[in-house]
Amino acid sequence: MIIPDITNPFFPSVVRGAEDASRQRGYTIILCNSDNRISKELDYLEILRAKGVDGILLILSPEGRTHKTVDALRQLRIPIVCLDRTPERECADSVVVENAGGAFRAVNHLLGLGHRKIAILTGPLNLINAKERLKGYRRALAKWSVSIPSSFVQEGEFDIASGRQLGQLLITLRPRPTAVFSCNNLMTLGLVKAIRDAKLRCPDDIAVVSFDDLPWWETLHPSISAVAQPVYRMGVEGATLLVDRIEGKRKGAFVQRSLPTKLIVRESSNSKYSEGSSSGTNEDRRRS
Repeated sequence: MIIPDITNPFFPSVVRGAEDASRQRGYTIILCNSDNRISKELDYLEILRAKGVDGILLILSPEGRTHKTVDALRQLRIPIVCLDRTPERECADSVVVENAGGAFRAVNHLLGLGHRKIAILTGPLNLINAKERLKGYRRALAKWSVSIPSSFVQEGEFDIASGRQLGQLLITLRPRPTAVFSCNNLMTLGLVKAIRDAKLRCPDDIAVVSFDDLPWWETLHPSISAVAQPVYRMGVEGATLLVDRIEGKRKGAFVQRSLPTKLIVRESSNSKYSEGSSSGTNEDRRRS
């Protein structure tokens, strides 16, 4: 199993699900960390092939959707399941979540509270999950006929430093966003830090919704609203699908499974916001 970043709390939960499901079927996992680098990802694919593994669970690095990885996967000639992120060309089974739908619900929630100046912190847009979350954001804005300046869409890395840096940038904008949809857990931590550094209040000055729930979101002040992913289940589904391929119980065309997400509303977005004439109309109340 190859993952991009062992320090991101999202990925160990996926690994745990995969490990539990694999052991129940009599298999063990060799874990590799690519550090979000395609060079390490390709090296590990070759190493695992040389060691004669039965199959591979792969969470792609940001550059891993490219033809280099696709070609490498096709040359392995063993079962492969991609988790969370899919290659740009179909070459393996995959288990993902409904990224666009989860993002849509998060932003629709903010719009229903009266926000019209909603920014987004995206991850690298060469990742399919980052693209899909941006798509869901735009779809929610379109539903409410809300337009935003291009500066409200900020692309960064899925890490704390990027969330803090981009959060600081958003805070300096005029007009300033009244809400931010942050597209992963680490970016959200950085964003919350930027808001506190600026002596602003969340959600009164800037509301926040995160894509990714964490066990400690409830313990923060304010607690963080989030789109929860079935992370452990993703690992279980991926490992089960892979072992079925290994044992010949599933044959034929590649399959893609999409798992549901759930919006959990907490304090960071749980207050009614008013932007004067732009919110609180009868039409808005009907929509919310």
